[in-house]
Amino acid sequence: MDRSGHRNILRCLLDLILPRSCVACGAAPTPDTPLCNPCLAELTPALSPDAAGPLRVQALCRHAGPARELVHALKYGGRRDVARFFAARAAAVGMLPAGAVLVPIPLYARRERARGFNQSALLADAIVEAIPGLAVARALARRRPTRSQTQLDRAARQANVAGAFALREVAGAPLAGRHVILVDDVVTTGATLHAAAAALRGVNTAAIGALVAVRAELD
Repeated sequence: MDRSGHRNILRCLLDLILPRSCVACGAAPTPDTPLCNPCLAELTPALSPDAAGPLRVQALCRHAGPARELVHALKYGGRRDVARFFAARAAAVGMLPAGAVLVPIPLYARRERARGFNQSALLADAIVEAIPGLAVARALARRRPTRSQTQLDRAARQANVAGAFALREVAGAPLAGRHVILVDDVVTTGATLHAAAAALRGVNTAAIGALVAVRAELD
């Protein structure tokens, strides 16, 4: 087993042994959630889906208040309880079509090895566990490392990820004829999701959409 595998096992053991506190404020959390009741009440639903261009993007929350800490804990801490929390919200609102295949946005291989996980894959796996009938296919690879999108404007974001994704062969969950849902942690301009969708254009899917944990506004 490699180093990242050992880190994941240790993280799971710590989750079982050490009680968690609210991700946002440190208070005692509501059972089976990563937030306390007051912070849960502060979560703001995202606005209606973004249908700009060919890709329909749905978000579970706005990137405000406790949602910022939630997605940070998922992205940099690999918190599976946070992934399960978002998955439960997706299940509760019925956002995903029956039989859909979830395709997580990949990290560059070197970054994923260093981090020990891919937060988008954690989210996709949790959603499949929460909603019967779905499947996960790691059908995309990141061809090259890309800069963080955080400090880039809209045009720079598009250039940063243009051509960054490639289709890879997967077993067990073919994409042809299926409704494919790209899964990521955050959407701002949608540049990453649209670049990933472009890599799927050669596949005869029934439709391509996207689901993200939080929607952020471009500063």
